[in-house]
Amino acid sequence: MMLQFGNSKIANGYVYLMLSLAILGLILIKLSNLHLPFYWDEAWSYAKAVYEMYTHKITLLPSEVNQEIFRGHPLFFYFLTSGFAKLTSFTPLAMHACMLGLSMVLLIALFFILKKHHGISIAFIATAFLLFQEVFIVQSSFLLPEVLIAFLGIFCFYAYVQKNYLLYILCGAMLVLTKESGIVAILVVCLYELIQFLYHKKLNLKGIAFLFFWSLPLWIFGLFILIQKLKWGWYLFPEHVSMMDLSIAGIKNRLHAIATYLFFSEGRNVYTFLFFACILLIAIFKWKLFKQIVSMPVVHLLLVFFIFYSLFSSVNFYSARYLLALLPVIAILSAIIIDQLFSNQKISFFFSILLAVFFLSQYFLIQTAGLGDTSKHYVHSVSSLKLTIDEFVIKNTRSSFGGDFLTNTNLQFPEAGYISSKMKLHVVSPDDAQYIIATSIEPLEEKIKELKQQNKIEMVYENVSGPAWCRVYYRK
Repeated sequence: MMLQFGNSKIANGYVYLMLSLAILGLILIKLSNLHLPFYWDEAWSYAKAVYEMYTHKITLLPSEVNQEIFRGHPLFFYFLTSGFAKLTSFTPLAMHACMLGLSMVLLIALFFILKKHHGISIAFIATAFLLFQEVFIVQSSFLLPEVLIAFLGIFCFYAYVQKNYLLYILCGAMLVLTKESGIVAILVVCLYELIQFLYHKKLNLKGIAFLFFWSLPLWIFGLFILIQKLKWGWYLFPEHVSMMDLSIAGIKNRLHAIATYLFFSEGRNVYTFLFFACILLIAIFKWKLFKQIVSMPVVHLLLVFFIFYSLFSSVNFYSARYLLALLPVIAILSAIIIDQLFSNQKISFFFSILLAVFFLSQYFLIQTAGLGDTSKHYVHSVSSLKLTIDEFVIKNTRSSFGGDFLTNTNLQFPEAGYISSKMKLHVVSPDDAQYIIATSIEPLEEKIKELKQQNKIEMVYENVSGPAWCRVYYRK
């Protein structure tokens, strides 16, 4: 399928040119921020763990790493990124550049997979949607595994549908060894395969053999957690297990948060309305085509994955960045529906351009208050703390400093990018520190309020950067 602008090769050339410009645009957006220090979970625990593997031993075996740093996670992400560090160096700039490069490679791979199976216009719509989501723009350079997880899951589904056994095993193994949530995609494939055999009444020895094959990534994950059990005495990291909440109220609240974020945040409310309107229109006016779409195996897999991953997320600790794995699902399903409704590749192409412009304008023009690791304002949080350290902390190195856990980590871990390797600071609990550092991420409100009421502290420094701030209080 090619856009018909007279000459099909020229048409494809237009699409590839626009894709190249879009990717170049993302790189230009990120370029000025690649040098920034690691932020939030980047600094703890991912950067710390990657640096640990970089300076010691690159391994996939959980028995050979410090679990207080690696937190029981599968090790492929650390294996991969510490390998990058060996080739470059371990600095925020080098690691962010490597992650941005990896994100672009994965995005281009997704484009060509969609082009092969659905045509170039669907590939471009899906890519245009995904490329300029705020969460993707932010996370594309972060030293975090969410972008890798999002793409590997989709690659597994297409490898399964095409019976590309080698690609499936490769992507499936990397997926389950990247993070525990990766098993959801493999479970969906196994469930779908089982249903197919039961529906066609072919659950014989051959069918069981195939089912075993598709489940191989799960066996790989099982081997990983078995090693953990034998070495450390637990299958999954106890602290993470303790964060699971199986209460009805908790699940309901997190499902609401998941739906709100995926369908109504970052400008997606407009796109959500358009998507469901297109579903309704194609069901009314193109019923046969609608039935063909909903009978596609990859559509089944994506829908079931969306449901199962949402349920998985609803019982675990909630973080918006974890939901990045579901955005490619929305991108692909909506691209199929919208393209088939138009039935005109030229319209699909121009719609893709408008889509990219819309989300790009949302990114630059819409003001939001979030400071998390899915928000563009993370830049202000990082800059605020970094400037506070540069302008105040380094001038008072003989004193003691204390803040929240992440701030104290950043003050003691030079590789995070906030302090130089030569700087040695006396970092203690804020209860004992001469200078207390509070940030807009962790404002220490109750502690600061109490100490102020007792007239035990006074603010001696403040740095404000956009919606973020960092304050230093002196203990009298």
